[in-house]
Amino acid sequence: MLQDKNKYSLKGAVLDAFRGIELVNTLAGKLGLNNNKIIIGGNGLGGSIAVILAALYPNLKGIFLDSPSFLDFRSTIN
Repeated sequence: MLQDKNKYSLKGAVLDAFRGIELVNTLAGKLGLNNNKIIIGGNGLGGSIAVILAALYPNLKGIFLDSPSFLDFRSTIN
């Protein structure tokens, strides 16, 4: 889905966060986590990234936001 971080205006931030979620899902069993109950959150720009990830990663259980800096979603992923 997100292959080239240079095609996105937030570049590495969104890709790093997305891959972090994938890592947690991969290691969930070893960590004693239920990967059906993963939530993410963020503050400011991190809140915007959480919204983007929630749209891109439908298996997330939920998100929590604290003062998200909302961006033009289309320019963020295109």
